Amino acid sequence: MRVALIANTAWLDEELATLHHLVVGLLDESVQVVQVLPEGRAEGEVVTFGTRLSWRERRGWRRNRRALNRLAEPLKQQGVDLVHALDGRQWRAALDLGRQLSLPVLLSANSGMDIELAARCAGRLVPGQHAVLCATEPMRQLVDQAIGSAVPVRHVPFGVHLGKPEPHAEEETPCVVVSGDGGYDEYVHHLLQGAKQAIEAHPDLQLFFDGQREDPRAMWRAIRRQGLLAHSTLIPRRLGHREILLRAGAMLHPQPLGRSRSLTLRAMAHAVPVLACADPLLDDLIDGQTARVLHEPSADTWAKVLTSFAADPTPWRELGVCAQQWVGQHRLASTQLERLISTYRHLTGEPIAFPGSV
Repeated sequence: MRVALIANTAWLDEELATLHHLVVGLLDESVQVVQVLPEGRAEGEVVTFGTRLSWRERRGWRRNRRALNRLAEPLKQQGVDLVHALDGRQWRAALDLGRQLSLPVLLSANSGMDIELAARCAGRLVPGQHAVLCATEPMRQLVDQAIGSAVPVRHVPFGVHLGKPEPHAEEETPCVVVSGDGGYDEYVHHLLQGAKQAIEAHPDLQLFFDGQREDPRAMWRAIRRQGLLAHSTLIPRRLGHREILLRAGAMLHPQPLGRSRSLTLRAMAHAVPVLACADPLLDDLIDGQTARVLHEPSADTWAKVLTSFAADPTPWRELGVCAQQWVGQHRLASTQLERLISTYRHLTGEPIAFPGSV
């Protein structure tokens, strides 16, 4: 079996580690992979195994759709058996390619935006030729309702590898990573106000902001208005910066983004405690087991949580260990790969290889 994995820059920036383990894992299971990626990605960011096709990414989904449609002949020459769109923004192009090449198409839904997209694409979905993979069970239910059960809709969450927790010294400076969409909104405003209160009680508390936007000026100005510049570091988006984030004392998700992110699972897999705003589309934020979930993330609530962490991080580290155990039971990369390959075989009609078979 040969599969084309289609990704865009936005998805790669968020899920580069996922691409790595998918490509390597699929190749290890004798599934050949063609990586369909935007031009200009640093060679060190992609897996060097397998075949790579490039497309010119531009502003606007219509132009990107046309650019991807031009790869029909190269994909045919590669002998591709299935097209897999890793992000909703590539769904239409993947369906176009599947129609041109008479190939089955798999569509991954990782965001709440993909639910509305599923409803718009429902008329193009054909039983036996198309399927949708949803990163969370709430998304699966909503997508299934949106398309009217026209094609299989399966729950295949992101999977990660368990990591080794970072050692922490007794007198270590309390450091937290703030990872949202990189923008400044009401949720981030409440967090900054709460952080200001916490820092008044614990002046050594440090905040590291995960850069998700090319222009961080709005966030920088908001931090300055709260008088937090001396306690804040904006980490630019660049290759490898996510690995640094996994060494923090805790990871904060201040916004309900409605998007499943492997970064959250990777933090849990490294026993980094997660403090998050409640998000109804996510099923891996389980209060007291995988994260501390804030249902009313006011400034006072954030101040209380951050003060508690800075005063005594031990209970939070215990939460991180609990989350790591949960990931080991429910969100391993090997499980994601197994479910993905099962779906590939279902769509292509390839028989399942049993142990000992020739």
